[in-house]
Amino acid sequence: MKRTLVFADLAKRYTASKDAMYLLQRFGSELIRLSKTAIFAMQRGADSPNEICSAEKILKKGQKIITRNPHLKDVGPWQAGLEEYAEALLFFAFIHEDQTTFHLVMKMDPGITIGALSDFVGELVRLAVREATYRHTERVTKIIETANEIVVFLTSLDLTGSQRSKGDQSRQHLRRLEDIRYDLSRHV
Repeated sequence: MKRTLVFADLAKRYTASKDAMYLLQRFGSELIRLSKTAIFAMQRGADSPNEICSAEKILKKGQKIITRNPHLKDVGPWQAGLEEYAEALLFFAFIHEDQTTFHLVMKMDPGITIGALSDFVGELVRLAVREATYRHTERVTKIIETANEIVVFLTSLDLTGSQRSKGDQSRQHLRRLEDIRYDLSRHV
């Protein structure tokens, strides 16, 4: 094969890979947007936001790209999108007491799941504030028990780097939840 043909083939494969990467980055950004919107809706009492279904469709499109281009699986925005999606699923599972969805997230990539669990504790704080406002003491207690279980688990791991920071943040969130419980007990 002539070198010009080899170079032309390389250029074609490079361009296709780059285009796939840009599309995967776009899908990652869309996963983040849809997941954040879903969490925001659930924080305000939406039963089953359409954004989770839309995010699942984006997820499947991204997975097809990764099947064809496995070297792209660690693209930053895609990984961030997966983590945000996992967090939205965790929140959905908590709100709806859906063990199937919870176990689905637990089977995802461990790094993504650990990041999602850490961030999920922060969402539980926001939910606890809402529930405490309405004096739903039992609901606040359940939220705190869930957060405590997650923080105990995360603390048992040897987290490093950004996961360590997220683990530390989850402990701070648990502290905030304990403050909410204390404040609620003083006003009951």
